Amino acid sequence: MAKQIIDDAKAVSLPEYSVRVQVTSPEGITLAGSAYFQPHYTAIHDVRQESRIERWVPDITARLKTRATIFIEIYVSHAVDGDKPEKLDNLFEIDLSTLTEDTVSDLEKLKEAVLPESVMPASTLSLSPSASIF
Repeated sequence: MAKQIIDDAKAVSLPEYSVRVQVTSPEGITLAGSAYFQPHYTAIHDVRQESRIERWVPDITARLKTRATIFIEIYVSHAVDGDKPEKLDNLFEIDLSTLTEDTVSDLEKLKEAVLPESVMPASTLSLSPSASIF
């Protein structure tokens, strides 16, 4: 049911994450740092359920407005394991393993658990002069 909720909503709550960045100016000054993204709710499109990617079959494959592909796993009885997290960039897991029977049986509560709209979109970018890349 969680996969269908995401597919119908064409949206997902992305977890927090950070990305290392490096920029060199025309003057040769190198800035390195991290871009930090807080959890946020975002639209997705080209949503496909159980679509094979090489030898893996993520629960959901979708695209962000930036055209980046994301892979979503729904954790109900077992978490993602093996080399799947290392081989699929932009893979994240929605942990529903601790939901109560009351939440699972109430569609509105289940939707809120799968797509918590309470997270606010925000990001920060921190760059500083650096002699080393990382």
